[in-house]
Amino acid sequence: MSVKWTEEQEKVIQLRNRSLLVSAAAGSGKTAVLVQRIISMVMDEVHPLDIDRLLVVTFTNAAAAEMRERVGTAIEAALEKDPYNQHLQRQLTLVHNAQITTIDSFCIRILRDHFHKIDLEPGFRIADEGELKLLREDVCEAVLEEFYEKADPEFLRFADSYSQAKGIMKVYEGWQLDCAVDSTIVRGRVVYENGKVDESASGWGEFVKPVLKK
Repeated sequence: MSVKWTEEQEKVIQLRNRSLLVSAAAGSGKTAVLVQRIISMVMDEVHPLDIDRLLVVTFTNAAAAEMRERVGTAIEAALEKDPYNQHLQRQLTLVHNAQITTIDSFCIRILRDHFHKIDLEPGFRIADEGELKLLREDVCEAVLEEFYEKADPEFLRFADSYSQAKGIMKVYEGWQLDCAVDSTIVRGRVVYENGKVDESASGWGEFVKPVLKK
């Protein structure tokens, strides 16, 4: 049973040599229209296109696999009607290597093909979520340490405001800053300055004695 496309859908399927933006509600048939557009380009009687010349990007691996399957099924159906069509036979082979993929998979492929142009190690891999969490924590700690060592007044005000608003700035407790004044940070607040304890900080965090950095 053939699909009956609306006038707008038919325009999307048939238009060539221009950029298109298709916006519609979920379940309205956007994927089906895209698949049909791909098929119509591959099976064009005047200017047929090899499917591996197309880049089709979607959001999930499942969606990419489904789209590849739909295109493959359509090509197989066309071959049943025209079994000696060499172009269709070629497309059935090429569809397995066609660039129907997610954006991250496409980017990884680009990096693997051109790693030497950006001085990237050829054996690079994608970190798992646990590794990424550790890396983020290490980077965050290094950046905070650098800014605390600089003792920039604006940063210290930001740290103080953020920690008071969020109640989670529990970093560098007991660290003495390398700055003009001797300071100790307790949950982001300077409570020890020039040898004096800031009594107003009482109850906000435990007082700690200044500790010299190594």
